Amino acid sequence: SLFLHYRKRLSPGFEWVGEDQLTKERGKKHPDALIVDGAGRPRLFVEFGGSYAVERVEKLHRHCAAAALPYELW
Repeated sequence: SLFLHYRKRLSPGFEWVGEDQLTKERGKKHPDALIVDGAGRPRLFVEFGGSYAVERVEKLHRHCAAAALPYELW
């Protein structure tokens, strides 16, 4: 349902990239999905974190803030 939410609302040239399509690097935070622009640059970090502990949310925030990458936690 979240994929469909974004599909209806994304600007032309932006697309949803699911975690199974992302290259995984050891030691780096991997989102559940990224919204990328037409050049493939990440524009939004999407994470499903319904039951995340405070520490995990803080770590996610620090990661995205350091990368100047907006995020949404669902």
